[in-house]
Amino acid sequence: MPSTRYTFDPDGDLVLVLSKPTATTNAASPQTTEGIGKDATEGSPKSAAGPPSKRSKKRKREFSKLTAPAGEAEKISMIVSSKHMILASPVFKVMLQPGRFKEGMQRNAAGQIEVDLPDDDQAVMVIVPDIIHGRNSLVPKQVDMEMLTNSQYCQKQSTQRWMAISWVFGREKEFAAITRAAIIGCRANFTDEVTDLPIPEKVLEMVARNRAANISKLFDFIKQVIERYRGINVICGSAYDAMVLGSLIKGLSAAGVWPIQEPPYHGITFNELASVIADLKAVSLCDEIDSYTK
Repeated sequence: MPSTRYTFDPDGDLVLVLSKPTATTNAASPQTTEGIGKDATEGSPKSAAGPPSKRSKKRKREFSKLTAPAGEAEKISMIVSSKHMILASPVFKVMLQPGRFKEGMQRNAAGQIEVDLPDDDQAVMVIVPDIIHGRNSLVPKQVDMEMLTNSQYCQKQSTQRWMAISWVFGREKEFAAITRAAIIGCRANFTDEVTDLPIPEKVLEMVARNRAANISKLFDFIKQVIERYRGINVICGSAYDAMVLGSLIKGLSAAGVWPIQEPPYHGITFNELASVIADLKAVSLCDEIDSYTK
């Protein structure tokens, strides 16, 4: 596995280790490649790094590697200041308490604490320490829509505020982008929660309606596939159809989306559900037999 090291603080006492490849654009997601920010380049993963300065050219080249084709795992080590991370994040404050989590007790030969973050997106986590450590010249000028709508980092309260700002100041492009982010990247509607922000009720209802409609379309697709194998028409033999049906339902259950939810679909995003569908695998003996007879 190739490895890359970033130093955010030369005297840093904390090493964050990332091993999860950066996700690529999900084709099932509507309009997920539009850039957010001035002069964003649509459809280009490299646009996330923004216009490089002399100091940031090398960082941009390294950052672009993190948006390489899916499946190319790379180990990323980031040397940071634990004090900075604790001040910025209550999660790290708890994590680094001695004896609270095992990560807080692991030290390397240099005396640095090593923390594995196997579930964190590499491209996102390379940006965050730059912000926390005040390295503003290396922070991207814009990020692509997929990164913005990543459900792990989607902050509903921030989304509401940006929606209000873009609405009040008539920033049509930004407003369209942030509402799309809420539609496909947030886990719940907030129609009843935005009482102190100048966002018209009809706008909130539109966001909630479109979010539910998009998720409903994906659930309808799941229903169609399930009904196809559960119906009276035999596709590839009763036993084989039952095997496919069982594997589909088992996969959906493992992903937490079976039984199928009813609106307003709390606790799931469009992007998450689209990923579940894309990752579903149902191998039948019928397929295997066909492959040997061709």
